[in-house]
Amino acid sequence: MQSLLPSLVVLGTAACVSIWLTISRDYRQVDSATGGETMTWFAIATGTQIIHFLEEYLTGFPRSLAEVFGLDPMSDMFFLVFNLSWMAVWVWSVFNLEKSSFAVFSAWFLSIAGLANAFLHPMLALASFSYFPGVITSSFVGGACFMLGRKLNEIGNESGRREAWRNAVESRRDE
Repeated sequence: MQSLLPSLVVLGTAACVSIWLTISRDYRQVDSATGGETMTWFAIATGTQIIHFLEEYLTGFPRSLAEVFGLDPMSDMFFLVFNLSWMAVWVWSVFNLEKSSFAVFSAWFLSIAGLANAFLHPMLALASFSYFPGVITSSFVGGACFMLGRKLNEIGNESGRREAWRNAVESRRDE
C-alpha cells in the first residue's frame, strides 16, 4: 500500500479539485460548437494519455517511482488495471460529455492529472539523474490537458454560471 502513496496524493488532489470544478459550474446549456471543441480536446488528451501510459508501462514506471521514494513497487497488474479502467472511463466520457456530470468530472480529472504529469515526470527525471518512465510523452499530455482544461473552463463559464452568480449577488443587494 505504501507504494501507492505518492500516486494517491497526486490523484486524490486532482479528484477533489475536479469534483469542485464540476459542481461549481453549470454545464447544462453548452452550445454544440463549443461543446464539440471541448470533446475534440478531450479525445486528443485521452489519446495522448493512452500513449503516455504505454510509455510508462513498457519502461517500468511502477518500479522507478517506488525507487525514487524508497518504497516497494506497486504490482504491474494493479498499474495495468487501474490505468486501463480510467482509459475506458475517458473514452466513454468523450462521447457523453454533454449528457453526464460524471463525464465532466472525468474530463476535469484527466486535465488536472495530465498537467501534473507534465511537471512531475521531468522533476522525477531530474531527481533520478536519468530517463524516467513517461518523461518523453508527459509534455504532450500536459499540452493537450491544458487545452482541455481551458475548454472546460470556457463551457462552464459560457453556460451562465457567472451570470447566475451576479444575479444572485445583485438580488441580495436589492433586499
